[in-house]
Amino acid sequence: MARKAIKYEGSKYKYVKRLHTNDHSYWALNIPNVTKKSYPTERECAIAVDLYFISIGKKPLNILKAK
Repeated sequence: MARKAIKYEGSKYKYVKRLHTNDHSYWALNIPNVTKKSYPTERECAIAVDLYFISIGKKPLNILKAK
């Protein structure tokens, strides 16, 4: 089976992209030099972005709120 080109689609959240390839779509982080797994929903991916920023000592950007 030939591999189709990956198509990227934006999101309403920062650093979140939707990828379409071989009749399959999934959500992934769009942060340079960061490789994480794919996520089935946009919300789960946005939470993963927030958790990544918290882990490096920055404020969350999307769903989670800083205290």
